Amino acid sequence: MPDPGSSSILSASKPLVIEAADDIVVLTGKLTAGEEAAWGRFFERYRARLIGYLARLWQGEPSALDDLLQETLLRAVRYMRRFESEEVFWSWLTVLARSAVADRGRHHSRWRRFLDQFRRETAIHPWAREPEHFEADLRAALARLDDLPRQLLEEKYFDRLSIREIARRHELTEKAVERRLSRSRKLLARLLQSDQFHS
Repeated sequence: MPDPGSSSILSASKPLVIEAADDIVVLTGKLTAGEEAAWGRFFERYRARLIGYLARLWQGEPSALDDLLQETLLRAVRYMRRFESEEVFWSWLTVLARSAVADRGRHHSRWRRFLDQFRRETAIHPWAREPEHFEADLRAALARLDDLPRQLLEEKYFDRLSIREIARRHELTEKAVERRLSRSRKLLARLLQSDQFHS
């Protein structure tokens, strides 16, 4: 089975000539069996249509459309089955596309919440850079933290766990969690103020 992220598969290609026998029942049967040539035909036939559909759904940056397409195609690979009509098959693909958009929207909301709370709860004000650049810096700085500080921040701001829930998960006291969260925020702030992010 081909990799849905392969640039050779997803690149623009010549128009597909569909054989008469290659109806949706045959095509989805071959897809379910994992035939590579069938996946190539599927990507050629539905790529542009899916991008157009995702563009109507997605309200964020257009640059995210490629990622959304990849996620939709990965879900198609994972859950493919035989379909009896093109109408039902396309309806199923739109469900996968809407699910990909909804998941990305939730992830984006969690980042926005983290950014807002981080701004309120730290003494520094590293917001002179454009918001999209600062978000990239924040992701990079968060990735540089050790496992526990990063986990605590993610559980508090992304998963929205209470201090009590975090303490129970890590077998710490609530005061210990609060102290560690405070240190983690300060460490993250120092990383963001370092030369690496202001060169």
